[in-house]
Amino acid sequence: MRFASVKTVEQDCNYNALPFRMFSHPLDINFTEFVETTKPRRRNFEPINVYPYSYLQPVANICKSTKGIFLLFMIKSAPGNFDQRQVIRKTWTNQVYFEEDTIRHVFLLARSMNKTINHHLSLEKLVYGDIVEMTYVDDYYNNTYKTMGGINWCVRYCSKSKFVMLVDDDFYVATDYLLNYLHGLPQNKSRSLFAGHVSTQDRPQRCRFQKWYISISDYPFTRYPPFINAGAIIMSMDFVKRLQIAMQYTKVFKFDDVFLAIVAYKLNVKPINIKEINLDPVYFQGKMFNTLLASHGYGDPIRLWKAWYRHLFPDMKKFQ
Repeated sequence: MRFASVKTVEQDCNYNALPFRMFSHPLDINFTEFVETTKPRRRNFEPINVYPYSYLQPVANICKSTKGIFLLFMIKSAPGNFDQRQVIRKTWTNQVYFEEDTIRHVFLLARSMNKTINHHLSLEKLVYGDIVEMTYVDDYYNNTYKTMGGINWCVRYCSKSKFVMLVDDDFYVATDYLLNYLHGLPQNKSRSLFAGHVSTQDRPQRCRFQKWYISISDYPFTRYPPFINAGAIIMSMDFVKRLQIAMQYTKVFKFDDVFLAIVAYKLNVKPINIKEINLDPVYFQGKMFNTLLASHGYGDPIRLWKAWYRHLFPDMKKFQ
């Protein structure tokens, strides 16, 4: 007996799907006009996606600054990743390296059921004051709620930041290169910036054994709107503000990157692909590392330390 190819199996699992040209997703309203309504009372629809959680502590003062904040990092992290957060604080979010631009960061977390982790987390919050902890239990399939919670927090407490990067804690970021990229954007692109690694795998996974399975009843179309892989997403604050309004009137979706893509598509905002953001690990020994804005594959704190110092001191022999 011959085994069917993966492509054939996916096609078989996808046989009832509708063509993307028929795309719709509640609410079916003109979002570009809707979010521009200056007075919320004039919006004639009730929200269908009210965020169901709150923050254990609001961390309301993180963005208070005498200078305008240019870039805010919102870093999705797991409660137990203490060492990873500490390295990030000392490397690519460390203001000391970026004197010309004011940057800020917060870590987005949810609750843990582990008492030891919660004890250490309480101390970490007390010392650093940079953790936005939400009231649900941390889980991979709650990532959309982590993203929504971060966006709500950002608009409420850091709305004067010009740009926002939503990024996972297993990424390396060359922050100085990223700042140069943002400074170099034309004015007409900076208002609706939605950028990162645009996925080419836009077909929903329909077979139950697949990691990102989604049923026909939950999403009936043959492909997703163009989406940016959730590990690293760069946005203008103007876009984040419109996103924050529109997502309240958009049916929630269990994959956060697809959810953001659906909302962006309904807002007529096209994602921009940045080829210098890699989802496959690009380690610091290779030439490609020299031009990276960000790379996945740095969940090991020691590896992240080494990458950062390789970035700072590219000619040091011990890194060759």
